[in-house]
Amino acid sequence: MERILMYLDIVEDNRQSTKVRHKIKDAIALTFFAELANAEK
Repeated sequence: MERILMYLDIVEDNRQSTKVRHKIKDAIALTFFAELANAEK
């Protein structure tokens, strides 16, 4: 899991910093692991 999270540090966040509530790597990780767990909306 640490290796996956390490790769997320490479992702560049081009969003406007004043409008950001969550780090992009956290959002991607949450989505990725939810997909692995077969989560539904």
